[in-house]
Amino acid sequence: MASIRTLLRRDDGSVVELPELDSQALAREASNPASLLWLDITDPGPSELELLEQGLRLHPLAVEDIRKRRQRTKVDAYPGLYVIVAHEAVASARRNGAALRELHIVATRGAVVSVHWTASAAID
Repeated sequence: MASIRTLLRRDDGSVVELPELDSQALAREASNPASLLWLDITDPGPSELELLEQGLRLHPLAVEDIRKRRQRTKVDAYPGLYVIVAHEAVASARRNGAALRELHIVATRGAVVSVHWTASAAID
């Protein structure tokens, strides 16, 4: 089940957690040059991907990479944003003691988005 945690760093340095935003509110908050928005999304579904596409105007290929998953480690540059696909190592009883979990980081002028499919020690 998808979850979104949204934090807003205001121009005075304070950080507040915001309730769930629709695409218009997300676009408004992300376009404020005096603040920085962070969305941490766990296990995104179609509605969360639509929110990113409409609210932050993410490039369709960036959204497709999140939708499809299983991406190689890379950095993609699109107009107005960067997408980093990384992998964090986690303990695993099934894979010789370690496994890799995919993590997408999207950076725009006014927002940072982290996307992962299970709990992430790197993010939490």
